[in-house]
Amino acid sequence: MQAIRSILFAIFTVLLLSPITSGCKTKSAIQTADTTSKDGYNVILKMDDMKDSLVIMGNYWADRSVAFDTGYYNKKKKQWVFEGEEKAPRGIYFLIFEDRSMMEFLMNDDQNFTILGDTADNYTKNLRFEGSDENNRYADYKRKSMYYGKKIISLNTQIAAMSPGDAQNEKVEERKEVFGERIAFMKGFIKDNPNDIFTSFITAIKPIDVPKISKENGTTDTLGQYHYYKNHYWDNFNFSEDGLVRTPEKMIFNKINGFFMSVLPQHPDTAIVHAEALLAQTKGHKELDKYFIFRITQIYDTISLMCMDRVFVHMVDKYYLGDRAYWIDSATRERMRTAADKKRYSACGATALDLNFYDFDSVPHRLYDNMGTKYTIIAFYDPTCGHCKKEMPILHELYSRKKTEGMKVYAISAMNKKKEWKKYILEENPTWKDWRNVCDIVPYRIWVDNREKYNIYANPTLIVLNSKGEVIAKKIPAKNIEPFLEQYEKLQNKP
Repeated sequence: MQAIRSILFAIFTVLLLSPITSGCKTKSAIQTADTTSKDGYNVILKMDDMKDSLVIMGNYWADRSVAFDTGYYNKKKKQWVFEGEEKAPRGIYFLIFEDRSMMEFLMNDDQNFTILGDTADNYTKNLRFEGSDENNRYADYKRKSMYYGKKIISLNTQIAAMSPGDAQNEKVEERKEVFGERIAFMKGFIKDNPNDIFTSFITAIKPIDVPKISKENGTTDTLGQYHYYKNHYWDNFNFSEDGLVRTPEKMIFNKINGFFMSVLPQHPDTAIVHAEALLAQTKGHKELDKYFIFRITQIYDTISLMCMDRVFVHMVDKYYLGDRAYWIDSATRERMRTAADKKRYSACGATALDLNFYDFDSVPHRLYDNMGTKYTIIAFYDPTCGHCKKEMPILHELYSRKKTEGMKVYAISAMNKKKEWKKYILEENPTWKDWRNVCDIVPYRIWVDNREKYNIYANPTLIVLNSKGEVIAKKIPAKNIEPFLEQYEKLQNKP
């Protein structure tokens, strides 16, 4: 799991930092001519009260900040130059100064402009742009937001210091008016500038307004409200704006996480259906498509909920092994294939691969010769493992009650603990001989390596099969098997 996480991050680190190594001119090239790049980006910075110092350009990327370029200071013109031969990706960028202060600006398709100003009010008071109307609108928005923020903070302080009464009530009303003005200003900005990157950002973080939905008896229909929220979760998200990948406050990271980990029911089929619906909307929008594929795949590689790794297998098969993951090379594609294969053979819904192991008397026993008429539990365990010694008695107690109802257990001990296994069963738990106890692999059989395909990396691991040999639960605690099967049967018996 950690290895695939590293693979995914490595893929994107190379892509994110590539402008520094391939898109930017060297300092010597910039020093000879601060020219405007027609095909790439050319950003000039002039700060009235700043001298030669290190300035780094970066951008937001999902849940992190990424260095993008380092400015060259032209002493003659007293300005910093950021220039690259290729277009910079759209989004919200920032400049970081030596004192660790920073200022933000937008990078749209017009990437030749000059930033002018000083350090007053955290760079916002006198900030202006030559050659970028969208950035000037963004600067005006930040100044206005700062004005409302300061006013509200001042009113809050005054209200807190006042005793209840008419004077305090007047201040409360004044604060309401300021809140109203701020909301009206934001709505006006969105209406007047629908195509701006920042408009897409503030719209995307706008909460979904869930209407009141009532049942026939007049009570609130909370289930109806949930479905409304789920169905309208992405209403405010502009799927045609690639710049949303590079916006602050971890917006897109939190948006995707919230949907798949909190809003959706945790069922693999549900996750796959909604992933497909979203990726149908991101298709054709290079940056959004790349990030949505990456993040959804990563969620289901690392999620610990039972059966959800089937989503990971689906994402790898369709996107990483297909033609949508254009950013990976052939070696990475093969590593992703291997990672999916480790999960696919024991994923919920998969037909369990056969196994063949020796018992105490060196007699081989195939899994499929030891199947229950209703359920079979494959129990991988280590006889010296403390947690196993807690789980296995619980499993045997369940088996003792259910074996006459069509349940069987195929218990596989760790192969390097054969001596300990014999003692654990024959001496310490002799009643456990009523289920199938096996340990060593039977050599020279086609299913010899199938144990590895079950991807067992922790003991104990319990896998539940139905009568067809299909995996219906995995990595489930022994105490949860019975209630799980009760719920499973209810769902199976639904008309």
